[in-house]
Amino acid sequence: MKGQNIVKLTSLILALSCCRVSAQVPDTTKMLSLARKLDSQGRPSDAVKLYDRILSQNMNSIPLLYESIEVKERAHRHGNLEDLNRIVASDPQAKKYPSVYNFRAAALLSDNQEDAALKDCLTSRKLGRDTGLTSFVLCRIYQSRGEHEKAAHEMDFAMKQYKLANLAYPHTLKALNLEALKKDKEALDEWNIACKLATKPEEGDLTNRARLCERLGKYPQAIADYTSLITLNADNEFALEKRGRLYFKIGKYKECVADLSKSLKLDEDAAPSTAELLAAAYEKLGMKKEAAQELARAKKIRARM
Repeated sequence: MKGQNIVKLTSLILALSCCRVSAQVPDTTKMLSLARKLDSQGRPSDAVKLYDRILSQNMNSIPLLYESIEVKERAHRHGNLEDLNRIVASDPQAKKYPSVYNFRAAALLSDNQEDAALKDCLTSRKLGRDTGLTSFVLCRIYQSRGEHEKAAHEMDFAMKQYKLANLAYPHTLKALNLEALKKDKEALDEWNIACKLATKPEEGDLTNRARLCERLGKYPQAIADYTSLITLNADNEFALEKRGRLYFKIGKYKECVADLSKSLKLDEDAAPSTAELLAAAYEKLGMKKEAAQELARAKKIRARM
C-alpha cells in the first residue's frame, strides 16, 4: 500500500508540474492568429514582436520564418541575413518563398553589400519573382553608382508595372536621379507629385524642392517650401537663412532682416556672407547703424575661420 501511495503521489506531482509548464507556454496557434490579425489591421510592428516570440518556440519552421520576414518588410525592417540565407538554401528557385531574393537583396544593401544585393535582384528578375522591392533596391544601387538613367528607369518601371505611382517615395527617388541628369524641370514635376502624395511631406522632399525651385528662379514656391520647413521647426536655421536670402532677392527687406537675424542668433558661427547680407538689408531700410554692426560681426566671423 505504501508503495502504491508513493507512485500515486509521484504521478500527481508530475501531472501538476506538466500543468504549470503548459500554463507558462503560450498557445502558438492563438499567438499566430493574433499576429496575423495585427498585421491585417496595419500594425506590422506590433505583429513582429509576436512573431519573434512564436519563432523562439518554432526555430526550425521555415514557413513561419518567411512569414515573419514578410511582416518585417511591411514594418520597414529587414530580415536577418542568416535567416534569409536559410530560406534561400531551402528554396533556391524561390518557388515556395517567391520574394526571398528581394528580401535578402534589401537586407544586403542595408548591410552595404551592394554587389551581393545586385546579384540577388537580378536572380529574382531572372526567376520571374520580380516585385516593386526589386526596383527600389536596383534604383538605389544604380543611383549610388552614378547610373542615373537606369535608376530613373527602375522607378518608372515600378510605378507602371506594380502600380506604385500613388506612393510618394518612387517619385522622390526618380526626382533625385533626374536632377543628377540635369533634367531640372522633370525633376520638379516629380518633387511636386511626391509632396502632394505624402500625408505629411518629408523635410528632405521640401528642402530638395525648395532648392530646385530656387535654382529655376521660382522664388515664391521656394519661399513657400522654406516656410513649411520653418512651420515644422521654428528653429530651422538652414531654412531661415535660405528664406532670408530669397526675401532679399525679391525686395522684402524687413522679412529678410527678421529671418537672417534669427538665423544668426541660432548659429553665430554661420557663414560671414549671412551677416553681410543682413547688413545689406539694413542698408536698404536706411538703418546704417545696424548695418555697420553686422559688417563688424561678419569681420569677426572671418577672423575665426
